[in-house]
Amino acid sequence: MRNAYQIRFLRSLLPEDAPFVIMGGLNNDPFDGEGLKPQLHSLLSDPRLQDPEPLASTETVSDPNHAGPAEQDTVDWGRNIGSLRVDYVLPSASLRVAASAVERQQAAGQAVEMPAHKPVWVDIFWK
Repeated sequence: MRNAYQIRFLRSLLPEDAPFVIMGGLNNDPFDGEGLKPQLHSLLSDPRLQDPEPLASTETVSDPNHAGPAEQDTVDWGRNIGSLRVDYVLPSASLRVAASAVERQQAAGQAVEMPAHKPVWVDIFWK
């Protein structure tokens, strides 16, 4: 429930007439997991912003217990919870999105294993 109040508060802060980008972990997946969905759906469908729905740049494995697209999952919390989309980059509706992705590949020569949360990026044209 705390997550739902945080998302509702965030939505109340959206400007009406200035370009903006919301970036961060909302800890709620639109399809799966235990988070309350109405507040997240309300944010994602708000006409003041757009959801570019970034996809993984590499092959993904679908979880038969999840309804959401595996290509959009941004975190893997292991066997008990699984993969979910909880990290977002949401530009305002006035900005043009050129490209977006969930990055799942390790950088060449990277010795440290990637963390549970995968980077999400969105290329935009700032007007």
